[in-house]
Amino acid sequence: MAHIAHYPPAPVDIKTADPQVALKSLHQGLQMILSVYTCNQLTGEPISIGRLDYALRKFATPVSETNYEPSQELQDMMDAFWLKICEKANFNKGFFEDHQKWGNLALGGNSGSYPQGASFNQWGQQVVVGGLNPDNTPFHNAITVACLRAGRRMPVNAPCLSLRLHKNTPEFLIHEATKTILSGGAHPVLINDEKVIAGLERSGNYVIKK
Repeated sequence: MAHIAHYPPAPVDIKTADPQVALKSLHQGLQMILSVYTCNQLTGEPISIGRLDYALRKFATPVSETNYEPSQELQDMMDAFWLKICEKANFNKGFFEDHQKWGNLALGGNSGSYPQGASFNQWGQQVVVGGLNPDNTPFHNAITVACLRAGRRMPVNAPCLSLRLHKNTPEFLIHEATKTILSGGAHPVLINDEKVIAGLERSGNYVIKK
């Protein structure tokens, strides 16, 4: 992590409408995601980060069973991103709408103060990696591996990390995920894409149109 402090601010041309055009580096992409994410918190709309490796795929290198090492620069930036997400989430509580009654402070239907941002640092900041493309081909890149390694290199509560698995998940990703789980952080959460996607497609009024 020796190089983290050496990254200067990476300004983005906000006049460009298409973010894929405006963003010119992984550094800028991470800063943009962090900025938008923080603004959502400040306006009472805390949401998960989502598929980080997919959102930044423009800046990621492909990986294979024999060549999947992320560069030192990539790993340093991902480690730094992990530490920034773990900082205290700052909310403007005036924007939060409380739709739930007091409960048992656990996740679920009666989640107590959770709708006002309680425990957000622990549960709400979700990063998802891996999985399938819309055409059912496998998706992963160097950022996928860097996220799995950041999850075990940074012993922090947030972000929570999920790995989407499927029958064609490469062995090296399973190996990296196993080492991260064995590090003691209880992540990544393992999600079976074949089961989850099929379940969503069968979910009554919320059927996904093909």
